Amino acid sequence: MNTYNNSLRFYKSYYKDVNWSANNKDSANKTHFESQNKRITQGQLLDSNGRLPLPNYNCQEEDAIELVTMYPGLLIGSGITHGSGREGEIKIGFYFDHTTGLPVIPGSSVKGTLRSVFPLDYLKNAKKAEKEEKTLLKEKSEAVTEYLIDELKGIVEGSEWDKNDIHQLERWLFGDNEAGTDNQFSISERVIFYDALPVRMLKADLKANLPFLGMDYITPHSDPLKDPVPIQFLKVMPGLVYRFQFRWATYKSPDRDLHLEPEHLKALFTTILEDIGIGAKTNVGYGQLMDLDAYKNQYWTEAERKRWQRVQENKEQEEKDKIIEEKRNLKKKKKAKLLNELPDEYFLTEMPEPGATLKNVYARVLPLNDAERKREEKKKKRKRIEIIAAPGLKLGRKWNSEFWELPKNTIISATIEFRDAVNENDGTLHINQIIDFKVENRETASEKE
Repeated sequence: MNTYNNSLRFYKSYYKDVNWSANNKDSANKTHFESQNKRITQGQLLDSNGRLPLPNYNCQEEDAIELVTMYPGLLIGSGITHGSGREGEIKIGFYFDHTTGLPVIPGSSVKGTLRSVFPLDYLKNAKKAEKEEKTLLKEKSEAVTEYLIDELKGIVEGSEWDKNDIHQLERWLFGDNEAGTDNQFSISERVIFYDALPVRMLKADLKANLPFLGMDYITPHSDPLKDPVPIQFLKVMPGLVYRFQFRWATYKSPDRDLHLEPEHLKALFTTILEDIGIGAKTNVGYGQLMDLDAYKNQYWTEAERKRWQRVQENKEQEEKDKIIEEKRNLKKKKKAKLLNELPDEYFLTEMPEPGATLKNVYARVLPLNDAERKREEKKKKRKRIEIIAAPGLKLGRKWNSEFWELPKNTIISATIEFRDAVNENDGTLHINQIIDFKVENRETASEKE
């Protein structure tokens, strides 16, 4: 992130230079707050290298749920205390990740949002409620149960769910808060809810690295005879993509032949998040989320969609080219290492023919002259070697099956092209092609000595 940590700025530096002895409408304090607000809302999501400094919890991108914030935006952490009653300041709290200063949605909030669509909490609260509230809570319980049954029937074709099945599924997903009851499902067998991370502004690849926070106002009308005083607060801007991450598991009903695979749970969670939203003030439109493709089709112009497609295609090609280049470089390094570490003396296997492996032959690498070295620098694969025949070695050509035995101490001077160079396990040299060779009789250096 190429900006100051907004968590530190919003909850500490924000009030650092305030004149506390001045009145609440002091102009100097107002100017200070306006400057701080501008810095917070001009922060950018990505760091200077275009990367996002957040963890992925070992969750693959295809296993995550990516949703984009809708107008008017997203409000999280509004219950956190913030504000001193002075003019110009942000009056309502906001949740920032402590380390990065980014508007992360805590995993507990994600879990609570999803649980609000399940019935057991409503039934539990109904036991303690008064008559009218009890009726309302029971109606909510029945409504969300019916909603889940309809959704699950659509997600798992041919399945039949009832109220008890929904209760069992809720206990498996979220645990059982009922006092004196033991959850029959181990936490290791259940879904884990991670923080939802902001990953990019949806237009960030089309334009500049856009700001992702903005200002908004609510206007309470506490007195119909007085002008309302707007309350300023911070929000996540529309168009910010959140990645909801989970450690998925497979659900198997203990009572019936019902199960949910990770892809079924992913589809269910996506539907719930799109239907009810997340965060504060969802009843007036905040916190609404939409699938990325649906958002682009509904709100982007045709030119924007085409441009986005070109950008994504270029990114995919860049990733492919990067992988190819990495493989090519790795292959070059391996070959260079093998050739550079080729020993001065080693034993080979079989005949010196193209594709053959030489055995029981004493050999050493010959130095190259300047002309040969220049050729080798271009080709990188060839080396000049000297092969000294062991007793009984036969040299031949496969194409006409001609073989002849070479006397001891016969010298084969050849330029060969390596395929895999020296095998470190058995000391063999695999030859891809023999470029040229000549045979002569002479004593080895060791015998001369």
